[in-house]
Amino acid sequence: MSAIFGIDFGTSNSALSVNEAGGVRMLDVDKGNPISNSLKSILYF
Repeated sequence: MSAIFGIDFGTSNSALSVNEAGGVRMLDVDKGNPISNSLKSILYF
């Protein structure tokens, strides 16, 4: 079975989650952020 990803593009923060093996977990997308499973909703280049 393949993994299913979910993306939440929020106004202030965005988040990424994955559903695999029957469970959902948030992915750490910004290691420098105190809340590492969210990312400020600003595009980085």
